[in-house]
Order: sequence, then C-alpha cells, then structure tokens
Amino acid sequence: MNIKLNTLAVTISLVFIAPQLQAYQLIKDNDNDVKLTGMAYAGHFFGNEKNSANYGSNNFLRFGVDAKTAIDEKLTAIGRYEAQFKLNNPDSEQNFASNVNSSDNRNAGDAQGTNIRTRLIFIGLGVKDIGTFTFGRQWSPNADTFTGWTDIGYTDGYTGAALGLGTDRFASARASDVLKYSGVFGKAHILASYKFKTKRDTSTLDKDNSAYNLAMTYDLPMHMSVGAGFINGNRPQSTAGVSTSDPKLYLTGLKYDDSSWYAAVTASKGTDFLTNGVDHKGIETALRYTFTNGFGLLTTWEKQTVDVNGKSLDSHNSTTLGAIYNFNQHLSVSFEYRINSLDKNAWDPAAVRAYGDYSKTSGSYNSEAVDAADDYQFAVKYLF
Repeated sequence: MNIKLNTLAVTISLVFIAPQLQAYQLIKDNDNDVKLTGMAYAGHFFGNEKNSANYGSNNFLRFGVDAKTAIDEKLTAIGRYEAQFKLNNPDSEQNFASNVNSSDNRNAGDAQGTNIRTRLIFIGLGVKDIGTFTFGRQWSPNADTFTGWTDIGYTDGYTGAALGLGTDRFASARASDVLKYSGVFGKAHILASYKFKTKRDTSTLDKDNSAYNLAMTYDLPMHMSVGAGFINGNRPQSTAGVSTSDPKLYLTGLKYDDSSWYAAVTASKGTDFLTNGVDHKGIETALRYTFTNGFGLLTTWEKQTVDVNGKSLDSHNSTTLGAIYNFNQHLSVSFEYRINSLDKNAWDPAAVRAYGDYSKTSGSYNSEAVDAADDYQFAVKYLF
C-alpha cells in the first residue's frame, strides 16, 4: 500500500498534543509513522520558604508515543499515549502510585512528592477532508487551540491559572471519557467534544460529571489569529448537601506571532464553573521576544476575580518576568520570577471546593493556604 501519510497531516497534527516536545522516529514507512516524544525537567522554586506554597523541588520526566497507520487512501488510524513521572522525593521516600487523574503539573499544586500519572491516552480515526475523531483521555477543544496561547511560561507552574480551566474540571483541560472532533477548513479550525459521565473516579466533585466543549480559531492576516469557545458542564447532586448547578464558561482569545515577536491575550467568564454559587472572570496576557542567538525574554500577567454573594474578590493576580537560553533544539536553561499581587486574605478556592458549595462554608472566603508570596524558579529542560 503506497499511501503518503502526510495527506492527513493538517488535520492530524493538532491532535497529538505535545507542542513543547521533540520527537524521535521509531518507525517510518509508507503505511506507519511511530514517534517517541519526551522531556526531562529539573527545576527548583525559590522564595520565602514559610509563605510560598511552591517552595522546593519541581522535577519530572514526561514521555509519550504518537502512532499513525494508513488504512486506505482516506482513512488513518491514530493514537497517543503520554505519561509523567513526578520526581521530588528522596529515594528512601518514593512511592510510585498510579495517579492518572491528579491535577496538571502546570498548576504546581502538587509540586512536592513522587507519583506516576497518565496524562493522555486516546485512539481515533482521521478522515481525509473531514477531520479526526478521537476518544479517550485527551485535551479539550479549548485547551487544544487558543487557551494555551497565554500559557507559555518558560518554567513549569506559573501560567495558565486565571481562566478557570482545570484538569478533570468539566473536560476544560485534560480529561478522560472524552469524544472529540477536530477539523481544519482553510484558515478555520473547528473542534467539539463531549465528556461522558463516569463513576470510576470520585476524588473530586467535577470529575464524574458530563460536559460538552466547543471551540474555533481563525487565522487572520498580518500573523494574527482569533479564537472563541464555550463549555457547558453538568453538576448533579451527587454529594449530600451539594446543590445542582449548570456550570458555563465562555472564552475568547487573540494572538500575534511573527516568529520573533509574540503577543496574546485570552479571557473568560464563568457561571458556577469553579464551584456552586461562585461566578468568575479571568484574563491572561503574554508578551515574548525570541532572539536569533538562542535567547528569549517573556512577561505574562494573569488575573482572576470571583463574585461571591455579590462581593468581588481576587482569586489570582500575578506577573511573571522570564528569560531562557536555548543551547540547541533539545537543551535549554530558564529563569522566571513571579510577582504575586494576591492579598493573603484573597478568596481561596480550596476552602470552598472542599464542600462543593459556597453556602456550606459558613461564609469563609479563604483558608490559611492562600499563596500570596513572590517566588522564582530556575530550571533546566531537555527535549527528546
């Protein structure tokens, strides 16, 4: 069968979500294309050891496999697996337990400890001139397209926190049991997904609940792109005392990219999306310049406000300043400083989500876990 696999390259390329990873070719012939991707990351958070929730090690190894097999001239079978080893404990304390649905490492909330997680595992079918259909644990349509335009920090853990997206939160980032369609039509990229309800995981209130996602991006003249998306979740009364709700999240974004200069802004507006009885607004911005000699500079700003019982409170507010040097396409060293403008009395979602409903928190907006300290991170990264 003499079929060129690149006939579906445009529609398939965005399905394999590892934009920061290189690839090592394992198999390449007329019918099969199998690649190994990976990243080794060694980082450390510095700052106020007492007040910064991120202080300490941030080390992990990520690897994955992309596979494509031509079925005939119109159909291509596709699949991806990606896992991550979180490696922060000393050898004597390591306990590798499978943790397939824990929060995304970019949120840095689980920077301590050691575990193994399955980030992605999905299979699907690419149909020429129509698009791709995939099912499994994968990125949502919005995270697959434009919401990542501002989540571009040089180090791990500082960006992508203001819009309200979250791993296993109504399939707004990565999630399991997701059926997704992705199609490219000229300058437009259209995606849609549906997350099926499951009882296999009960560790958080949102993981069991169904949701659907819609997203679209369009390439404009002058190196610009625009995107918009919508997420509608279903939060039934699965826990005693937790009221039902109809979570919604509206998203939009704008990007400029001419290879040297990069600028982007994304925004969101959510109703009952973070938790019951809490609405929120989020905005993220990013500005980056990449030099031809391997150096790069970056600044980002993110802010999220919540509306609780008619009172507006900050829940996230930070600015980052970063620099990177790329020795080659594989090895880089980076530094990023976070200016945390969040007040220590800000709204803390952890204090509310423990109950699942703000009305059950006895009016408490926060707990002692609010991270209001500046910090910075140094990291070395190797892509293979």
